[in-house]
Amino acid sequence: MLPVTAWVTVLPEKSIIQVLNVLVGIAMYYTIANWCSSYNRLRILLIGVMVVGLALALFSFIGVGWSSYKLPLNPIDIYMRFTEIVQDTIHPNILAGNLIILVPFGMAYLLFGWRNINWLERSLAFISTLFISAIIFLTQSRGAWIALGVVLIILLMLRWRWGWLMLCLVVVGAIWLFNYFGSRELLAVITSNNTVGGVDQRLGIWSRAIFMIQDFSFTGIGMGSFKEVADTLYPFFSSPGRIFHAHNLFLQVTVDLGIPGLIAWLAILLTVIFISWRVYSAGKTSPNGLITGIGAGLLCSQFALITHGLTDSVTWGMVRPGPFVWVIWGVAIASFNLIKGNRQVM
Repeated sequence: MLPVTAWVTVLPEKSIIQVLNVLVGIAMYYTIANWCSSYNRLRILLIGVMVVGLALALFSFIGVGWSSYKLPLNPIDIYMRFTEIVQDTIHPNILAGNLIILVPFGMAYLLFGWRNINWLERSLAFISTLFISAIIFLTQSRGAWIALGVVLIILLMLRWRWGWLMLCLVVVGAIWLFNYFGSRELLAVITSNNTVGGVDQRLGIWSRAIFMIQDFSFTGIGMGSFKEVADTLYPFFSSPGRIFHAHNLFLQVTVDLGIPGLIAWLAILLTVIFISWRVYSAGKTSPNGLITGIGAGLLCSQFALITHGLTDSVTWGMVRPGPFVWVIWGVAIASFNLIKGNRQVM
């Protein structure tokens, strides 16, 4: 569908760049899947994922356009200490969306592979987990916060039998919050940010995306042209020219590549979830807890992608860190190949 989106777009100067971004991700996916031919290389690869996450978090000090007014939880003095020295800054929500799919690896590394890693790896996993989690908190991205909670719950469920109790407590707590604050008020807090005002505006954006899917079901509108197509054919009366994407990962993929593109993308996602579970299950039957941790980290990363993707689409197409998703998918394929004996174990 990538050639199709480049053909139908009315903005080739935008679409071609995003098509190339996806192709870079696919190239990295195949590179990782074929290069990782031993458990030693897989270990190096996972260390690299944690280092990339830590480097991206450190970049937030100089390259993020922070906004401290979204929620009163974080003192404004914290943000005053950051100095933007990069001209083309990253939005905090984009940073949070990409960090949340990287942070599970350090957590799983510690929870499952503690006895199978050296002190340097433990230190790196601990520092990356702590620092990335802190930056996610500072971004004030409600979608990333919820995704982080989902990651922690799944990790506890996979690590200990009593972890299922945590899920029950969360469900009970969520019901209490909805009853105490009211469903509409709580949803408004969860869904609003400095671009989208709340549930009503987000539903308005999603409705435009659905209109686009109905009108361009098989080809999509062309990657990167959401704002222009929406303002021309399905205008936003309250915020014209300010909505650049569908604020939902699944809708955005469909808007860009049509229903065939969504089916292809979902096929990859579901395959990765399945093989991540297979890696986790294989690790449970072996004395090496590191394999279990890899499977758990991959699973949590995919569920973080899905959870955050329900309210944002910053891991797809329009952003430079978009290939990170393909990198993680490459790690999943490489891990599965190793446990199935399709690669030489060194």
